[in-house]
Amino acid sequence: MDLDGLRAIIGGTALSDLDACRAELDHLRVARGILDAHELVVLARLDAIAAEQPSVFPEDELAKAAKTNLNKSTKVRQRKKACDDIPQLADALANGDTTADRVDTFAKATHGLTPDEMNKVAEHGDTIAAAATNATERQYRETIERIIGRARHDDGLDQLARQRRATRLRWWTGNDGMWNLTGTLDPVRGAELEGRIRNAIETLFHGATPDHTPADPLDRQHHLAALALLAVTE
Repeated sequence: MDLDGLRAIIGGTALSDLDACRAELDHLRVARGILDAHELVVLARLDAIAAEQPSVFPEDELAKAAKTNLNKSTKVRQRKKACDDIPQLADALANGDTTADRVDTFAKATHGLTPDEMNKVAEHGDTIAAAATNATERQYRETIERIIGRARHDDGLDQLARQRRATRLRWWTGNDGMWNLTGTLDPVRGAELEGRIRNAIETLFHGATPDHTPADPLDRQHHLAALALLAVTE
């Protein structure tokens, strides 16, 4: 990728008026789609390399390159699966007709489907891609939910059972020496744990917080949540 050439093209854009700004925003959306789609190509190549070199961990490579965490790089993995399952969605992303966020919406909605159910969803790939491209966010979600509901046959009656089967938890030590934890719970148990954490935050830190608490509001929230999780698991 010619980064210098890319910077020259971007820097040379004249934002002379409102129409020019709107056009540039459209171009940015398309460019992001192209880059996000190419990231999936890189991930596929990393998978092939990892098959030959077991010491290579593709998600870790993504996280280090993006200066982010494994949780976010795992989202890229899920995005790739969604694009593999629905090639029309992959094409829409690569053409800049839709966004990575919309692909992620589909990936999240279809998490836990059986292979047979996913095959039935994939039969509607053209409809899904068209909705991802042209529909509003609400219409897009409704389209996905309707297609998934039909694929499941049971109108969602066994959804909680499937979600409980999809419950996962994993941990690892990162290159920075920090111990990491990530997991997925069904809505019932997830809501129960969230309630305990929120109550612990209120009880432990009402009116006072530790001196080492971050100043940034979002970092502060995450930091206190981690301390509260330790408290509720003791």
